[in-house]
Amino acid sequence: MSPQAQQRWGQAQRPSRGPTSGAQCGQRQSVLVVIDMQSQFAAAESSSLQERVVELIQHARANHWPIIVLEYASYGETVKSVTDAFAGYDLARVVSKTQNNGATEVLETCATYGFSTSDFLIAGVNIGACVKETVCGLATTRSTRSLTWVTAIMEACGDTVPGQWHQYPELTNVSLVPALESL
Repeated sequence: MSPQAQQRWGQAQRPSRGPTSGAQCGQRQSVLVVIDMQSQFAAAESSSLQERVVELIQHARANHWPIIVLEYASYGETVKSVTDAFAGYDLARVVSKTQNNGATEVLETCATYGFSTSDFLIAGVNIGACVKETVCGLATTRSTRSLTWVTAIMEACGDTVPGQWHQYPELTNVSLVPALESL
């Protein structure tokens, strides 16, 4: 992906993110989606990746954002450092999926618990499979009122195969940002 493409993504009139309760007009409620951070995926074993995901979870908790943790069925539980980070948080949900694209499970969870479907932050593994397919699945689904925005935090996503980001289609409502600080 060219630097120009990275800069172009997500540049439409996007309101700022806000807290889930008491959000002021023009702010969006974000939902953090953590994908397949399970020990049976080699990329999820990276301590630096786990640290980045934990930082995102802490950020989501501080902003009172819902957290949806997707687990690929039959691949074990989410790694302990990530599980510990959302333990006891009332807005965290762990959801099982049976295919790479977890968008359906995310949207069903949002509908069940009244979470917004307008703005998703993405972290997890594997960039070229489950992360990509879930990002694309969420990006092509429209909420009842507005376009859905999807932001993948690149430093909080991992893969054992390098160079997977270039495979992402350029969608106007998808942003690939290097780090949380880039938001």
